Amino acid sequence: GIGPAVESGLMAAEVIRDAAKDYRRQSLEPYVKRVTGRFGKRSHRQTHRSWLPQQFRQRLGSMLLASKWFASHVVIDRWFLHAGPGMVPPRQTL
Repeated sequence: GIGPAVESGLMAAEVIRDAAKDYRRQSLEPYVKRVTGRFGKRSHRQTHRSWLPQQFRQRLGSMLLASKWFASHVVIDRWFLHAGPGMVPPRQTL
């Protein structure tokens, strides 16, 4: 979500500032430690989806995102705003 993206971006900015123009791996390593400390180790969620062919997942994703209802109610309201049913005022249709 946008929250973790903003947080990790701020962490990256702090590490870059603290590196004082020394951008070697050793100087930037604190970023990995900060992100891991805040969000935990990377999950390997992709592995549980690997049984679905990539082409099928892409086609399904394209079809879902082409749906105005899905894009509005699921992507924006649920995934982006983290709002459950009834928590977002009804949208006006154009």
